[in-house]
Amino acid sequence: MKEALVEVKELSLKFVTLEGVADVLDDISFTIYNKEVFGLVGETGCGKSVTALSIIKLLPKNSIVKGSIAFEGMNLLELSENDMKKIRGKKISMILQDPVSSLNPMFKVGEQLCDAIKSNQPNVSNAKAKALELLNVLGFREPERIFNSFPNELSGGMQQRIAIAIALTGEPKLLIADEPTTALDVLTQAQIVSLLKDIREKYGTSILLITHNLGLVASICDRVGVMYSGQIVEVGLTEEIFYETRHPYTFGLLQSLPYNKPKNDKLPVILGNLPSPFNPPKGCRFSERCSRASEECRKYKPKLYNVSQEHAVACFHPLKAGDVEY
Repeated sequence: MKEALVEVKELSLKFVTLEGVADVLDDISFTIYNKEVFGLVGETGCGKSVTALSIIKLLPKNSIVKGSIAFEGMNLLELSENDMKKIRGKKISMILQDPVSSLNPMFKVGEQLCDAIKSNQPNVSNAKAKALELLNVLGFREPERIFNSFPNELSGGMQQRIAIAIALTGEPKLLIADEPTTALDVLTQAQIVSLLKDIREKYGTSILLITHNLGLVASICDRVGVMYSGQIVEVGLTEEIFYETRHPYTFGLLQSLPYNKPKNDKLPVILGNLPSPFNPPKGCRFSERCSRASEECRKYKPKLYNVSQEHAVACFHPLKAGDVEY
């Protein structure tokens, strides 16, 4: 029996702006189990990053949040800021998209690592020794040299590993990785993927991986949630999402991949754009771009329902087994 670490239930998020109220997340639910990698995928603007920020309660003041986010028996949304400070960086850490912006160019890597260690593990007597140990675990061959380097003296991949090291200083139970391989070359991406796998094995850390890179998802994730316009439209084991696809949007994402396509063939595309969060469709938010949409889809919002023990879809006209061919 798998033990849940994080349970997000009926999470809704609105931003109150001068333009109106933006309906950013609409009643989303998913679970992250202990020691698993859960992927959250979807095109840019679908709500992946704000879902992560909701978990660690780093949303702007113009936010209206409803629902619950259970972590170790606590509803994080009900905790005070002082209580959240005891969790952020210690029990839940986050790796941001751009490692350059998350590292201070004015201080050496070692200083930044030691500061994080002193903050997250005040009982550690020798912060430098702990920092060098972390650098060694993360695959740096010359940890002492890296310790004494400024961020700009390191490559993008090295900076990303430093950002991961800082996130690990509190030995978190949940690591949120927001597009951790963005702007990195293919070889460095593979190294980061391997590193995340090692972290899961060595520390028993659960990982929430936020990405639009389906190749990355296939290589590391145990389960996947597919997001569209602030909603979870499909969730299941990685194999089920890729080979037993049920939602037309998921199918469109997979069809747009260049793998196994003839050289001169045009890649299929999902026509249209994401709906505006200020005026989302009344029914299924994907109905305006979906070739299977009916009047029912335009009038009513579909809810997630199970098609197998681990696999759920929110669609009135889901694909059936055998409809998916690659």
